[in-house]
Amino acid sequence: VVKYQTKNAISPAVGFVGPITRAKLNATLTTPTTPTTPTTPTTPTTPTTPTTPTTGKEGTLALTAAATPSSAGTIYAGQENLSVAGLNVKALGSDIKLDRLDINFTTRPWLNASTITINDGTTDVVYNVTQADTIEVTAGSSYTVRITGLNITVPDGTTKVLTIKVTPKLVAGDSTETITYQILANGLRGTDGVNIAQYAPATALTARTFIVS
Repeated sequence: VVKYQTKNAISPAVGFVGPITRAKLNATLTTPTTPTTPTTPTTPTTPTTPTTPTTGKEGTLALTAAATPSSAGTIYAGQENLSVAGLNVKALGSDIKLDRLDINFTTRPWLNASTITINDGTTDVVYNVTQADTIEVTAGSSYTVRITGLNITVPDGTTKVLTIKVTPKLVAGDSTETITYQILANGLRGTDGVNIAQYAPATALTARTFIVS
């Protein structure tokens, strides 16, 4: 006891366990921890068989001119969204999502059209025709209006008719203007079921006209 009291600076070290020594002894005691009951191990889950991803299909795209509206029709300045052309678009092998159409003109299109609209029967995609957004292929004779963001899907094995509508205008002083336009080879672009770009037509469609009066 004397050695314990001396070691722990308990004074006086008289060799008797009094209140001071007893308090020191009690302070060194720890409450025994209750042993935790081991948890039952969980049964490992059986891994699920991975799902085989659906394989897309490669498709093709075909484009022909629709019989209506006919060529050489007359539309009038001051009116809006007048139909001037129809396109038959067919998807084969997979659904085709259309995203771009190029329309080529022999004259400056912004002089005689303020907007061009593509309609698939339910949705209108409207494009504002401006000089800045027109591609000048050949100065004075070839200009391309590129309409993007079509977001039109043609289901596999079906034909969808796209109607081209124009809001016409005339330059001050003109009373009539004949507009010649054409869908050149690969003028329509879409994406098939395996994200490959598909183009149509293989050769340019016959040029057609409409008259702004």
